[in-house]
Amino acid sequence: MPQTHPPSPSYPTFDQLRSRRLAERRDVAIAAAVVPAFNDEIREFGRTALKWEAVKMV
Repeated sequence: MPQTHPPSPSYPTFDQLRSRRLAERRDVAIAAAVVPAFNDEIREFGRTALKWEAVKMV
């Protein structure tokens, strides 16, 4: 019966690679969903700030 060795720690297992790839995809999907909404928030905040600056000048 051949002796089995545990996988070397320097090489990730298939499951580790798969879970890492899925985590990266999940992070990309979250970023793709969050960034446009965040940009809208920033734009709205900029408009509000400009309105307040105009009110202060009057």
